[in-house]
Amino acid sequence: MRVLSALAVLALAISSPALADTLTNSSIIALATAGLDPDAIIAKIQSSDTNFDLSTAQLIMLKKRGVPSSVIAAMLAADGRKRGGSSAAPDARAPARSTAAGVRPPAARPPGIYLMRAGELVRIEANVSGQTKTGGFLGSALSYGIAKISTKVVLQGESARVQTSEPSPTFFFYLPPRASASSFDEPTGTPDSPSQFSLIRLQRKDGSREARIGRGNITGFQSGVVSKDRVDFTFDEDRPGVFSVRPSSPLPAGEYSFIMIGSGGASVARFFDFSVR
Repeated sequence: MRVLSALAVLALAISSPALADTLTNSSIIALATAGLDPDAIIAKIQSSDTNFDLSTAQLIMLKKRGVPSSVIAAMLAADGRKRGGSSAAPDARAPARSTAAGVRPPAARPPGIYLMRAGELVRIEANVSGQTKTGGFLGSALSYGIAKISTKVVLQGESARVQTSEPSPTFFFYLPPRASASSFDEPTGTPDSPSQFSLIRLQRKDGSREARIGRGNITGFQSGVVSKDRVDFTFDEDRPGVFSVRPSSPLPAGEYSFIMIGSGGASVARFFDFSVR
């Protein structure tokens, strides 16, 4: 009798599909509130059925309830795959795949700027200037204000930590929803497009790197990135909040940085610097 009962239970287990664990906004909030690591929550999202409400109001609510931006990005990616009819959830940490249109980035990443190098994404950490310099006072005085005064910010070190040998590198900007906070937040604000950044060439000097953020004379002063230092780039939105960015022409060897100047001015801007060898 016990054997028959065991066989019946086994048959029932084999014939009955496991109950689907469908994730909702409430599920994600519960996981985040419990202190689960964001990577674990993202893995759960990618391996589960989902039924998220990702309206603007709900995105704001999710952030207020403590859900990390990287998790919200994974929720948006899962919802996009669901709407597109894809049944397989790609691994957020898998190498990018080549397509006819170029390089496709992984579906989910924490907000930030990444360099595509040897088929993998390398995060470029934000850098800040430790010093501001103003030069040209003597020349301006001797020329009765005609010679220009320049203002520069200084980045420590002769070279950036992230380097590439590719003169035409590809970058990926993972930008958070407007309602989300991230490493981009104050004092620069939260960007939602690469058009809010400038790509500039830095000048090496005395073991550091400098960026000109203003120049002028008696006739006026221009604040912001100096046009001569600016490098043109193009970008495409590959999926909501994910942009591929490329310089318009090959970059000579040197030091470069993406910079976003917010309401606090260039002296408190965030620099996402890299080297081309």
